[in-house]
Parts: sequence; structure tokens; C-alpha cells
Amino acid sequence: MAQWQEVQQLPPAHLERVHQLYTTTALPMTVRQSLADWIEDQDWYGGHHGGEEDTHGAGGGLRGAGTEWSRRQQAAEPFSSHARMLFHSLLALLGEHLGSLGPGDEDFMLKHNLRKARIDLQAAFEEQPENLANLVANLLQEERRILRRAQAKGQVEAPPAPSVAPQSSREQEIQQRLAEFRTALQEAERAFRHLEDMQDAFDFSYKMYCQTGQDHSRDPEYLQQVQALQAKLQSLDRQRREVVAQLQQLLGRSETLRDFLQQELSAWRERQQRSCLGAPADTCLLQLQGWFTALGEGLFQLLQLRRGVGELRQKVTYSQDPLQTELPLLEKRLQEQLTCLLQSAFVVEQQPCMPNTPKRPLVLRTTNKFCTRARLLVHLYDRNHRMEANIHIDRSGGTHRRHEGERLSTSGGGRNRASGKGGGPSVPRGVSGPLAVTEELHLITFTLAYAYCGLELKLETSTLPFVIVSNNNQLSSAWASVLWFNMLSPNPKASSPYAVPTTPRPHTPS
Repeated sequence: MAQWQEVQQLPPAHLERVHQLYTTTALPMTVRQSLADWIEDQDWYGGHHGGEEDTHGAGGGLRGAGTEWSRRQQAAEPFSSHARMLFHSLLALLGEHLGSLGPGDEDFMLKHNLRKARIDLQAAFEEQPENLANLVANLLQEERRILRRAQAKGQVEAPPAPSVAPQSSREQEIQQRLAEFRTALQEAERAFRHLEDMQDAFDFSYKMYCQTGQDHSRDPEYLQQVQALQAKLQSLDRQRREVVAQLQQLLGRSETLRDFLQQELSAWRERQQRSCLGAPADTCLLQLQGWFTALGEGLFQLLQLRRGVGELRQKVTYSQDPLQTELPLLEKRLQEQLTCLLQSAFVVEQQPCMPNTPKRPLVLRTTNKFCTRARLLVHLYDRNHRMEANIHIDRSGGTHRRHEGERLSTSGGGRNRASGKGGGPSVPRGVSGPLAVTEELHLITFTLAYAYCGLELKLETSTLPFVIVSNNNQLSSAWASVLWFNMLSPNPKASSPYAVPTTPRPHTPS
């Protein structure tokens, strides 16, 4: 096992020593993590292990001292060249690793830290790369020392064999249906290529024998060729109908798959809502993103296939052509499917939360920073189209382009916008009497102009309702409103938790 993997499996007490080690060194742990295998494969001593002292006595005199100095100087020269080579290799690998990171939010901070580390390392060790080689060698040696101490105390357990979490029956069914959908899509593409070949053969024969401009109605050979063309046209018609039937079958499969994914997404939304109230729940989106992306890829391939079939109709058509009657309906159904999939795939991954109260999201304070994040689960983007999410608070305020670090202002618009003195703003909202500021619910809406493979859509998603307060003594009341709403209200876009009589929602065990 690699040394860095063993280090990461250390008990907390020894792992804390590793953190302290990298806190006080010039090599960031981010670099150690990103280039772990390469760092451990290099010879950072460069064959120059000069840690042992000379055990000879002073009897050698000046001659012996001069010989030792010459030997060490000659040994230092190749070590310097070796260290410089390692230094530039490390910088080059960091640059390659930066280029391989994607544009997602997960890699944003990593890219920033690696870029800063690369600049700092270059500035610190450009003149004397031997210092970097000695630094890394000492770090590796210190890691091994910590590992030996942990092993001596018997606190390092053998790493468990990697095990895959058992999938539920629903997950297995989704995986199986995705595999069947991909297989059917491949068969449809093969049938389409066969249809192209058949149409090219028919088109060539038709131009050869039926567009000469001469009358061959009495020529037996010509009549035989016309009969052969009629047979080819019938075969072409059958192949077109088969391709259309396969496209319709694929649309049916994708509709069923989308229904399954919608159920999984609804379950995730419920888990996220419970986690906002403090319940332990798995809100990871990686598996859902994989499923949505796989289905999105299939639907866009189906869209390209349908366009290819439409081009065939432009070249050759005839009476009762199935492409002329069926393709418009297929196009409409496919557009609807893609629209529904993409709209549902645009979700709020992180609900509004202030950094100083991470366990109590959905309660924000004026003039304080907060963070919220949206995510598109269909990971398909057009590099030529820059997508940028616009953010609106309650739709009545201005558009905010920054979603992290944005400050709330009492002068901004709200769903219950009004101004007052003392107790804060309040407006009537379908109940007798005004709402207190701790009962006003607000929404942040993300809008995204999406474009891919010629399809352009406007996607929209909203956060859960949250409360904005101005004083710390309002936090408890605001949190009570959040709890009340999320436990009882079935409508996430309701304007007030007390506007209509509520029905308790069924509780799903976490």
C-alpha cells in the first residue's frame, strides 16, 4: 500500500501529528495529496545521503580535511542537478493536474489552492531547489516515523477490503433499465445505418434507370429494373417503419426511466429537507447525477438519430411515407422528455445557510454572508455556450449574480416587502393580522439559460423558504417558523406557514 494511503488511515491522535507536520512546512498538504504516488516514487536524496558524520580522527591533518571537502563538493554538484530536475518536474505535474480539473464547484477551491501552492513553491525554491528536495525527503521520513510509532502501539489496523454498498431493488432496477436503454439505442443506430445504405442503393438505382429522359416502356430489361426498384422501395419502406418503431420504443423506455428518476429525486428532496431540520440523512447527489447524465446522453443521442432520419426523408419520400407522418410526433415527444428531464435535474444542492450557523440553515441575518448552491444533474455542456445562473430573491428584488458571500440588506425586496419601526416589517398575508418578520418566508430562485446540441431551454429552481432576521434575539422564533413550515406545509413555495390550515406530512424514517 502507498505510504500516503497508510497515513490517511492513521488513528486521530497520530493523524493530528501529520496535520501539525504539514501546517508548519512549506509544502502544502494539497500538493502532497495530489501528487502522492509521484512524490513517493522519486529519489529525493539523489544518492547523496550525507547524514553520517566522519568517524576518522584528526590524524589525517589538513590533507585529510581537504580530501573530504573535495569529495563532498563533487557529490553536491550532481545532487543539485537532480534536485532541480525534480523541482521542475513537480511544477510541470502541478500544471497538468490543474488543467485536468473540471469547471465544477467541487474543484474550484482545489484549483485555487494548487495554483497558489505552485506560485509559492516556485518563488521559495527557484534559486535553491535542493532545499525542496531535502524538505520532501524529511517529510517522507517523518511520515514513516509516525507510522512506525502507530504500529508499535498497535493502533494501525489492517485496511478493510473495499466493499460495495448493497444496492436497493430500486437502484438495481434503474441500472438494469439504463443498460437496456443503451442496448436498444445501439440497435436503433445500427438499424439507421442500414437504412442509410438501403436508401443510397435505391437512390442510385432510381437515378440510373428512371431519370434518363428516354421512353423505355417497351424495353423488357427496363421493365425488369422497374420491378426491382419497386421491390427495393418496399424493403426501404419496411426498414423505415422498423426504425420508427424502434424510436417509439426508446421513447417509451426513457419515459419509464424518467419516472423512476423522478421518484428518486423526490426522495432526495425529502432527505434534504429533513437534513435541514437536523436529521441525519444522505444528501449526496453523485449517484443521481450519474443516472440523470446517462439518461440525458441517451435522449440527446436519440435526438441526433431523429434528425438523421429526418434528413433521409428530405432526400427520398413517397406516398404513405412513415417518416412524413410519424416524425413530427416523435420530435414533439422527444422535446417534451428532454425539457422535463432538464427542468427536474436543476436542483438546489445547498440550501441558504450562514457560515457561523451551519446546523441551522434557512435562517439568515441581514448584513451577514450566506451561501447557497444550485446544481445541474445532467452533466452535459456546450463549450461554445457559456452558462451563467442568475439569482433572484423573491423575484421582486434585483438580480444577484453572486451566490456565495452575498449580503442581505433590509432595503432589498422581499416576498412580504414593507418597512416598519421597532418590530420589523410586516404585511397582511391571508390571515387576520400582520405577519411578524420571523414569519415571513422568502425564496431564492436560480435561472439558467441551457443550450446543448441545438436545444435551448430556460431552467429554473428555487430554494426552500427561509426567514430573514435582523437581531440575534429573533433567531429562535425564526427557527421555529422554519421547523413549523417544513414539518407541516406540503407546498415549498407557500408564502406563509400560517396562511392556510396545514395537514401533517407523512414522516419518512431516516
